[in-house]
Amino acid sequence: RVAEEGPLELREAARRFNEMAAELSAQRERQTAFLAGVAHDLREPLQGLRIAVGTVAVDACGLPAERRLQDCTRLALRQIARLDRMIDDLLSTTLIEAGQLELHLEPHDLRQIAINSVELFRATLREHELTLSVPREPARASCDAARIEQAFGNLISNAVKYSPVGSRVDASVVVTASDVEVSVTDQGLGIPLEEQERVFEPFRRGEAIRRSSMPGTGLGLFIAKRIVEAHGGSLHMRSAPGQGSTFTMRLPREPDPLPGRDRPLDPLGNSSGSGASFPAAGPLRRPLRRRALAAFARAGRA
Repeated sequence: RVAEEGPLELREAARRFNEMAAELSAQRERQTAFLAGVAHDLREPLQGLRIAVGTVAVDACGLPAERRLQDCTRLALRQIARLDRMIDDLLSTTLIEAGQLELHLEPHDLRQIAINSVELFRATLREHELTLSVPREPARASCDAARIEQAFGNLISNAVKYSPVGSRVDASVVVTASDVEVSVTDQGLGIPLEEQERVFEPFRRGEAIRRSSMPGTGLGLFIAKRIVEAHGGSLHMRSAPGQGSTFTMRLPREPDPLPGRDRPLDPLGNSSGSGASFPAAGPLRRPLRRRALAAFARAGRA
């Protein structure tokens, strides 16, 4: 810092210099915390994979029991899913910062995208209850399905990560006159009002979260917001300390198709009304990482 003394012009220049220096220092701290978070988040799933593989390794005693093999396989799948989401977020951040985020827009029913996202998480969740409510009518929007699924998945991942074990995370799709709203509500720590304006910044994590030593890079909400805004939509939050948080994506609604032209939900949809909870299914693979890698390669050649 420099002393803010002397004539008005010098004091103003010193003030601006100090503000820039403070922002650069804060940015370095956030990047350092980000790198530490990435290292921590990578180490934990790798350790889980190491345990799983070590357990099923053949030794003098032969293979472990079938139940043990199943448990190890589920553990490995959970850790692989975590690594997959981390890679998606890191690649997406690179594309966003380079201005190379590509969208492949087509009409989609956001009920089906929500079902796919929820089932992807249900295949690996063991310590939280995840519910989904969808409307009776189609929730159509012009979007890149893989990107919106990524944004919605980031909201679910964020809610699960910062919610107490055994608590419930509620997801919903609501159709309004002009928009489709996709929301995720948790019973977690909540975010103080003074921190809410900056929660969507990259590498940003709340003070209570930092004190709790929870793993994370601070990229999930930033990526979700940028993806939704690239679709002409918005991402908002409602939160209070100790009362959990609700994050809502709003996307412009597409006109309904002609009667008989709309496709039924597949395979777990329930069009009988809102409030439906869907049974768990096997994990669904996403093409997102492949698309991001291709876009990243094109950006590097540009």
